[in-house]
Amino acid sequence: MARLPLAAQDPARVGDYRLEGRLGSDVFEGRDSSGGRVVIKLLRDPPRSGVAGSSFPCTARVLACGVHDGRPYVVTEYVDGPSLGAVVAAYGPLTGDDLHRLAAGTATALTALHEAGIVHGALGPRKVLLGLDGPRVIDVAQPAGPLDHDQAGDVRAWGALVRFAATGAHEAGANEDLPPGLRSLVAAALSEKPPGARELLLHLVAPNESARGDLLAKAEERARGPHSPLILQPMRPAPIRRRSIVVTALVVLLLAAAAGLVIRNAYAERDRATAERDLALGRELIARSETLAVAEPRLARLLAVAAARISPDGMDRHAAETRAAVRAATARPQLAVLGGFSGEAHSVAFSPDGAHLVASGDGEPLRMWDLTRLAPVKWPVDGERTGGGAVAYSRDGRHLAVAGADGRVRVWDTATRRQWTEGERTASARRWTAFSPDGRLLVTAGGESRLWDTVSGAPLATLRSSEGDPGPVAFSPDGAFIAAAYPGGPIRTFEVATGRLTGDPLRPAAGTVAPEPGEKAAALAFSPDGTLIAGTTGSERVQLWDVATRRPARRPLTGHTGLVTSAAFSPDGEVLATASQDRTIRLWDVRTGRPLGEPLTGHTQVAGAVAFSPDGAVLASASADTTVRLWQVPRGIRHRLTLPGPDGVGEVPADRPRPARWYERPDTSQAVLSADASRLVVQPYDTGRPGVGRLWSWDVRSGHWLGERVPIRRDAPVDGLAVSPDGRSLAASGDGNTTILNGPATVRGRPLAYNHDATLLATTGPDKAVRLWTLPDGKAKGPPLTGHAAEVAAFSPDGALLAAGAADGSVVVWDVATGRRRGVLRGHTGRITSLAFAGNLLVSGSGDRSARLWDAAAARPHAVPLTGHTGPVQAVAFGPDGGVVATASRDRTVRLWDTATGRPLGPPLAGHGGAVGALAFAGARLVAVAADLVQVTGDSYAVWEWDTTALTQDATTLACAQAARALTPREWAAYVPGLPFREVCR
Repeated sequence: MARLPLAAQDPARVGDYRLEGRLGSDVFEGRDSSGGRVVIKLLRDPPRSGVAGSSFPCTARVLACGVHDGRPYVVTEYVDGPSLGAVVAAYGPLTGDDLHRLAAGTATALTALHEAGIVHGALGPRKVLLGLDGPRVIDVAQPAGPLDHDQAGDVRAWGALVRFAATGAHEAGANEDLPPGLRSLVAAALSEKPPGARELLLHLVAPNESARGDLLAKAEERARGPHSPLILQPMRPAPIRRRSIVVTALVVLLLAAAAGLVIRNAYAERDRATAERDLALGRELIARSETLAVAEPRLARLLAVAAARISPDGMDRHAAETRAAVRAATARPQLAVLGGFSGEAHSVAFSPDGAHLVASGDGEPLRMWDLTRLAPVKWPVDGERTGGGAVAYSRDGRHLAVAGADGRVRVWDTATRRQWTEGERTASARRWTAFSPDGRLLVTAGGESRLWDTVSGAPLATLRSSEGDPGPVAFSPDGAFIAAAYPGGPIRTFEVATGRLTGDPLRPAAGTVAPEPGEKAAALAFSPDGTLIAGTTGSERVQLWDVATRRPARRPLTGHTGLVTSAAFSPDGEVLATASQDRTIRLWDVRTGRPLGEPLTGHTQVAGAVAFSPDGAVLASASADTTVRLWQVPRGIRHRLTLPGPDGVGEVPADRPRPARWYERPDTSQAVLSADASRLVVQPYDTGRPGVGRLWSWDVRSGHWLGERVPIRRDAPVDGLAVSPDGRSLAASGDGNTTILNGPATVRGRPLAYNHDATLLATTGPDKAVRLWTLPDGKAKGPPLTGHAAEVAAFSPDGALLAAGAADGSVVVWDVATGRRRGVLRGHTGRITSLAFAGNLLVSGSGDRSARLWDAAAARPHAVPLTGHTGPVQAVAFGPDGGVVATASRDRTVRLWDTATGRPLGPPLAGHGGAVGALAFAGARLVAVAADLVQVTGDSYAVWEWDTTALTQDATTLACAQAARALTPREWAAYVPGLPFREVCR
C-alpha cells in the first residue's frame, strides 16, 4: 500500500497507537508501543464484538478495538503486500500455483470465519492482500455489508473473487477462461445454492472423493485426541461442541494439505523463504532507488542493479519489475551529484575533449573531475585558495582560467599545469570570464570588464560603459565582438580590436519578478554560429536577438518563476539551457522557443550556472546548494524534408499548403511510416482542394531527404493510406476504392493495414465491415468481418491475428484464418487512433490521451495503462525486441515505456515542431514524423531520429557504467541487511 503523509486534520494517536501515515480514507499506518507496524481504521459503525485478539487462518489478525473521539476503530496487524485488485490491474491475472494458493487461502479464511459464526460480507479484490506468506483476508472485524450478508453470500463473493483473479474480469462470461480445475468449483460457488466454504476447501485440497474421506477421517481422529489445537475462538462464550473441534482439526489438516501443494519438503520451504526474503529485499531496493533518484542518482542506479542481482529465480513477474526498474533508472535525467565546496558553486565548464569537468565556488577556486570515473582530479593551485567566481576553458583546451572572488585571475597551461596569476586583490569579485575563439584573449567581469593576454598575462584594455558594473561576458564565435550584460540594464557589444562600444543596446524583455536591491542576476550566450544572442539582465524571461539586425528573433522564453542566472547553447545550437533562482534548469527549442520537456529539478537552492558537454549529451549545472549536477539530455536529430522544385530543378520544402478558408475544409492529410521505418508517405493538402491524390514519398532508410511525388490516383481524391511493413507496397483510397501501387487495379474500401509479407490487405468501407484481400490478385478472402466499425487496424507479425480499433474506444481481435472474433478489448474512453503488435502483444493508442497494452491472443490487459501525454496519442510502435514501446502524441512529444510493466522510461522526447503523427523503430533508432514549424502558408514536415541504444543494451551494465563506481560494503550493509556482500557491477 502506498503511504501518504498525515493531513493536518488527522490525529497523531489513536488509543495506544502512534499514526505515521495515511493508507486511504480513514485508514492509517501506525506503530504499537513496541514499534511494530499496525493498521488503524476508523469506522462509521461499531465493529463486531468479541473479535479483538482473535486469530483466524489466512486473515489479518485483529489486535484491538476501541473508540476515539466518538468514532469506533479497529487495529489489525500490518500485511506487507498489495491488494489482489492492484496486482491484477498492474500485472494481469494470476496463474498456476499463485492462483491455486489464492483460492485455497481465501477459502480457508471463510471456513474459519463461518465456523466461528462470522460472515465477512464484503469479500472482494480490495479485501485480499497478497503478503509474503500468502493471501490474507482483511476487515474481519467490520460489520457485514448491507447486501447478501450471509454465508452463502460470502461463498458467491469467493467465486467472483477467484474468477477475477484468474481472468481480470467481473463478467459471468469470463468463467470459460478459468482453469479446468477451478471452473466447475467457481460455477458452483456462484450458483443460487452454493456449497459451504468448508466443502470448497475440501475440493481444492482433495479433488477426489476418496481423498476427501481420508482427510475427514484424520480430522475426526485428531479431534478425539487429548491435544486438539483450538485455533478458532467463538464470538461469545459457549460450550465447544464436537463439530467445532472437528472443524478446527479439519482446518489444521486442510492448511497442511494446501501448503503441501507448493512446499513438498523442508528444502523447498527453505528455498521459498529465501526467495520471498529476496523478493521483499528487491522491492525495498527498488523503492529506495526511486527515493534517491534525485539526491543520489549514482547510488540509486546501483541499488536498482542490486535488486536485479538478488532477484529470485523462477519469479518472472518480479524479474520483469527489476528489469524495468533498472532500465528506468538508466533513463532518468539525473546522472550525478558532485560536491566539495564549502558554500555556493558559482561556475562550471567542460574541457573541449569532454574528458574533464571543472567548477569554481566558495572556498575552492577550482575543482576538477574525471568524467570517465566521476572521480576528483588533483590540480595544482598556487597561492591562497580563495573562492572562485568563474571558470572557462579555451576552445583548443590549452588554457584553463579561473576568475577569483578576490579579484585576481589564474590561468593554467593544461599541458604543463603551470599557472600564472594576474591582478591585485580587490573588493570586487570577478564573477564571469570567457576566452576568445583563438584562445589568445581572456575577458573577465565583476566590478569592471577587462581584457587579458593569455600568453603574457598582461591586461590589454578595460571595456568601459556608462551602464554600470557589467555582468556576464561572451566573445562572438568569430572573435570580433564581446557582449556584456549589465544587470538591470541592457546588453552592449564591444569591438575587440578597439575596445569601443558598437551598435545600439539590446533591451531584454521585462519580467514580473523584481530583483532584490543590489542583486546582479543576468545571463548571456552567443549561439555557436554567431547568428543569435540569448540573454536577460534581471528577469525570469530570456530574449533571443538576431545579431545581424539586433532585433528580437522571437517572443521571450517564458517559464521560469525566478530570475534567470545563466544561459548556454548546445554545440549544435538547437537547444538553449537556462538556470534560474527558482532552482530549476530548463531546456528550450531554439527554433520554436518552446520548452523541451519538464524542468530539471533537484537543486535545493539557486541554480547559478549551466554548461553543455562538447557532444551535447550531458548538461552540468552549479548551484548555491554547494553541488554540481550532471544531467543526460535526450537529443533528436531533425531532418527537414524537401521535394523536387518546379520542372524537377532544385529543392523546395515539403510544405502542406493551406488554401483560403482551410478551416472550413476537412483535413485529409496524414503521414504513414512503414513498420521498418524505411518508407514515409505523406498525403498533403492541395492548394485547390484537400485530398487531391498526389502523394509525397521518402526513402527514410537511405537518409536521402529529397522525396518524390507519387501520382498514385492521379487527380482523384485520397482519403486513406497504407504502407506495407517493408515499405515496398503502397495503397491509397478514394471514392470508395483502393488503388495499390504495382498491384491490382482496385479493391473495395479504404486501406487499413498490410500483413507482414504484404500478401493480405485489410480495408473498410461505408458499411464499416472489414474486408481482407489477397495480393497480388486482389481477391476477397472470406466473408466481411462485421459488427465493428473499424477505423484503424494492424496484423500480428505472423499474420494470424488482426486487431481493429473503433471510434467507441474498443478493439476487436480477429482470427485471420477462421474470420472469428478472438475477443473484444475495452478500456479506452476515446477513439482508437493507432495499433501495433509485437508477437501476441498489442498496443493501442487513443484520443483519450493514453495507450494500453494487451495480450491479444488471450484478449486481456497486459499492464497498467500508459498515461502522461497531454494530447491524443496518435502513433504507437514497439522496439526491436518488444521490450520497449513508444507512443507519440499531438502534444508534440514521444514517450518510451517498459513493455512488461508499463513503467515510463525517462522524460518525454520533445522538440518536435508540431504533432507527431507516425513512429517506427529501425533497430536502436526511433524515427518520428512530425509537422514542423507552423507557417502562414502551411506546415512543413520533418523526420526526427532518436538514438535509443541505451534502452536496447543490457540495463545493468549501462547503470553500472553511469554510476562509474561500485556499491561499497558499507552501503550494502545499510541497504541489503542480512545478505553477504556481493559485487553488483561485475
